[in-house]
Amino acid sequence: MIQDIEIKTTPPDDTETLRQCAALVTEHSWGPDFPLQPFDEALRAEYHVCAQTNGVVVGYANVNRFASPDGKDNGEMWFAQVVVNPKNRQRGILTEMYEKCLAHMQKNSGRILAGTDNPIMEKFFATHGWQHLRNTLDEAGDPCHILEYPSRRT
Repeated sequence: MIQDIEIKTTPPDDTETLRQCAALVTEHSWGPDFPLQPFDEALRAEYHVCAQTNGVVVGYANVNRFASPDGKDNGEMWFAQVVVNPKNRQRGILTEMYEKCLAHMQKNSGRILAGTDNPIMEKFFATHGWQHLRNTLDEAGDPCHILEYPSRRT
């Protein structure tokens, strides 16, 4: 546990917490005009990690099998909807959420993917060994990068 921050797996039926997570995604990542609804996406995800302080969501990440912006890799495991409130960044929250999600993905998938247009996230992924797979457009028509976690297969 990071000082005053609890990071834990959130059950998929905890809709109140998922609503808070979706609001965080809208406010600090996707924006209100993004064509997808974060709450709808969260409801479909198979694994959720939430960071909270005093019952307030300050970080969220999920894992799903449908986050491919161009649809090419739907069915594969995706590290998705990753956000930390700017007031709580640089405290290790992203890393801890990432590690929980990665452990889940490694147990349940062959390929592990992520998509981003955020240079901070691209740097984070690069320092964790992710490889650039391709460029594409996201659901809003903006450029984004698809990254792949190194395979454990030989």
